[in-house]
Amino acid sequence: PSGGPATVFTLGTSGPNTATFANPRHDFPKRIRYVRDGEKLTAIIDDGQNKSSARDFGWQRCKQ
Repeated sequence: PSGGPATVFTLGTSGPNTATFANPRHDFPKRIRYVRDGEKLTAIIDDGQNKSSARDFGWQRCKQ
C-alpha cells in the first residue's frame, strides 16, 4: 500500500479447501486464511490470536 514494499506471508497449513498464511512480525494482519466453500471464497484476516480482531471478505463466482 502507498508504494511501500511487499509484505511476505508464508504458507503455514493448507488442505483441499483451505490455506493459511502468516507473518508474525507484521503489525496487522498477522494471519490470512482462505476458505473455499463450493463457489464461495472467504478470506479472514486477523492478528493471529484474537478472534475479535478478525475481518472477513467474501467472494462468489459470477455466472458467465
